[in-house]
Amino acid sequence: MTDASYLGLATTLTVVNSLAEHSGLKSIVIMSTNYQINSPKVIHETIDAEVVVVNLDEKNYYSLLKVAADIWNKIERGISQENIITELSQQYNRSSEEIQKSVNTFLEELQKEQLILLTINDVATNKNSSITTIQAQVTQQGIEFEPPILDKFTNMKYLP
Repeated sequence: MTDASYLGLATTLTVVNSLAEHSGLKSIVIMSTNYQINSPKVIHETIDAEVVVVNLDEKNYYSLLKVAADIWNKIERGISQENIITELSQQYNRSSEEIQKSVNTFLEELQKEQLILLTINDVATNKNSSITTIQAQVTQQGIEFEPPILDKFTNMKYLP
């Protein structure tokens, strides 16, 4: 995420906090888009740097490598879609717009394959939240971003 993005986010938070303060609110509720693994229908295991995912109902299995495995692990940890995009934008050397498009496409593909389920969460935020917390999340960029790929294998369909 660029300094300009942080400045925009900081400005947005300042305006929202000012509006909350003016209205006498103690906190702000923000809707957060999260996903969860479609258990028990879907099982997964990380082997070295690969995540192997099995849809037991459909008898398909999937291989997730690199960015795809990283996104899956973030979903497993309950990280919101917005924060997944933010973290990847900080980690990889690519525009946040390209990362957002790739992540959104990948999440849609995971949903289509019935591997994840959409959940919407309310996140209560203290109106006095510090912007320095957001700025402290900056990491060094430089790792080349490769769009996530969902490799699907259907040869389990013949199992009983």
